[in-house]
Amino acid sequence: MRANPLKENGSPVTTENARINFAFLESYFSNFIEGTEFDIAETRQIVLEGKIIDQRPKDSHDILGVFRQAINPGWSNQSMAIGEAVVHQLQQRHADLMKERPETAPGEFKDRENFAGNTTFVSPKNVRGTLIEGSKLLPSVPSGMARALLAMFIVSEVHPFIDGNGRLARLVMNSELSVVNASRIIIPTLFREEYLDCLRVLTRQGKPEPFIAAMQKIQQWSAEFDYTDLDQVISRMQACNAFEKSRRLYRLLNVSELGT
Repeated sequence: MRANPLKENGSPVTTENARINFAFLESYFSNFIEGTEFDIAETRQIVLEGKIIDQRPKDSHDILGVFRQAINPGWSNQSMAIGEAVVHQLQQRHADLMKERPETAPGEFKDRENFAGNTTFVSPKNVRGTLIEGSKLLPSVPSGMARALLAMFIVSEVHPFIDGNGRLARLVMNSELSVVNASRIIIPTLFREEYLDCLRVLTRQGKPEPFIAAMQKIQQWSAEFDYTDLDQVISRMQACNAFEKSRRLYRLLNVSELGT
């Protein structure tokens, strides 16, 4: 990332309404990745109408937590801190993100090892030091996409909290993009497995190329939509197969492939 400039797309969001709609979709898909699955109409009720789903109050607040940090400039335009300051910053972010889930110890680093499949993340005793030393690498890569991907990977690889790490990592990534007015990234449901597969390859084999290529590709996809009208952008994303789950049955289309 130091040697090879990464492709980067400017933000497609030019109005407040578009910014709200983008943050809504960012939250919907980021939560879907983690298994918090709602119908898109239910998510609209939660985020845009303030109606918590009675049967799933905590899941509803998970949606709101990501939306809140994606829409509030205090969170959404915040570069990842360097050195000791990163500890307090991530604890603050997590405390806000997970405040309706006290069982996840919001804002407190994990007290036991956590796993994802065959991957064991950084042990609790090394979380603080790894975050501090990892954050010191950030100034060594260009701002924008390169720094966004490095910041995201640091949080994802350390997995510093009991829960909420994936959502937090993507928020950290998108904040770095917003700082330079680049397009934030939406990872649609159909891209979920490709995204996770590339992360696994980077974690387990130390190969960053698939991850870097995939994230540049999906940023370009995210930047192609007009977010002014929520009904229209949802319809266009549906036509692109964004909400589908099976990579065997569907291919994620670009807006340019839809025609007019």
